[in-house]
Amino acid sequence: MEMAKILFMSVLVFLLQTFFSTTMLYAQEKFKFTIGTDDTPGFPYMVGSGGTFDKKFPGIDVELLNIMAQELDLDVSFERVTWEVCLASLRRGRFDAIFPASFKEKRLRYGSYPGTKQGKVDEKRSLRVSSYSLYKLKGTPLEWDGKKITNLELPIGATRGWAIADDLINMGVEVELNTNPKYDLSKVIAGRIGAAASLTRTIDSLIRENPKKYEKIEKVIPPLRSKKYYLMISHQFQHKYPLLTEKIWNKITEIYNSDIHFDLLKKYKEL
Repeated sequence: MEMAKILFMSVLVFLLQTFFSTTMLYAQEKFKFTIGTDDTPGFPYMVGSGGTFDKKFPGIDVELLNIMAQELDLDVSFERVTWEVCLASLRRGRFDAIFPASFKEKRLRYGSYPGTKQGKVDEKRSLRVSSYSLYKLKGTPLEWDGKKITNLELPIGATRGWAIADDLINMGVEVELNTNPKYDLSKVIAGRIGAAASLTRTIDSLIRENPKKYEKIEKVIPPLRSKKYYLMISHQFQHKYPLLTEKIWNKITEIYNSDIHFDLLKKYKEL
């Protein structure tokens, strides 16, 4: 009888230790969520460049993702690196997610986009929609009619790794790749490239903040492209936490369509 009691207690202790160890491990894994993003300025979505964000105004995307993480009880952290490093880190599983990623089929080898039951990208669960525009030197003959770029005498500058660079190359345009949109504007002013292709709100913001510096730059109408951007999640994280992955994408959509997003737009004076 005494032997049976000892055996029972031993089994009970083992089961309790296993339960609590598993629970603690799950909790540690559950709450850690590392997001990578590129280190170029992208007002109003990502404010600041280099390895950090502005503390008071980090950007609409950053605040939205922080709110998502808070509501899903995730301990989120952000890392800013070049976009090429973002993709490579997502593929290796060093980053659990990256943003902002427009859809390109070749990126599916790096990670996952929110999908529909039909196996297509779910555009309703995008992070946001943004446009790209061309910026040229005032008085130069370059034109864009929405289908074709004409009177282009020099290459167009674009940020390395951004989807718009591939779009231009596919249009047969010579592209000069750089690491920061600011460099492109400087090259336009210096007459080294024919135009800069970049996010419309980002460059418009730079010009508003530095009107004297960029007084010779003008935006080409209409916008070059409009693209939906997503939070891509690593294959490793999705495989390990499929339900949580869907919750993350759904929560982003829920916040985007709520008053929270509306208030963020007002905070960044986008309304």
